[in-house]
Amino acid sequence: MSAKMAKIYTALKTVLDAAFDPGDVPHDNIRPAQDLSEPEAGNMIYYSYTSGSWDNKARRGSGVISLSVGSVKEGVDANGLLDQARDALTARSLSYVGSPIRVHLFRESESLTDADTTDSGRSLAATSFDVKFVEA
Repeated sequence: MSAKMAKIYTALKTVLDAAFDPGDVPHDNIRPAQDLSEPEAGNMIYYSYTSGSWDNKARRGSGVISLSVGSVKEGVDANGLLDQARDALTARSLSYVGSPIRVHLFRESESLTDADTTDSGRSLAATSFDVKFVEA
């Protein structure tokens, strides 16, 4: 993982950890999509930074952040968890005091929901955001 991606992931993880009670989404289950370790049992949130570009001289970047939410508990809708993540993730929240990045644009660009994908009542939801940021 590049140093720039690590900074973006640090900001995402910090904001999402603060937004979710561990009883709703275990904090170990809020993770980069590339994390191959076994998650805890429970609902999950995966994020990834894709299609990025970086200007070393200006220390600016832009790209797409994808967010996937999975509900494993019967009666828990992934759409509700995704809405909670949407509310938490803003340019301002990602630019918190001490954040490794300052976000200038964080706009949802695409959303996909596939509710009740299995007989167990599990559901999935995903969205992506256009992002522009500078190193702090």
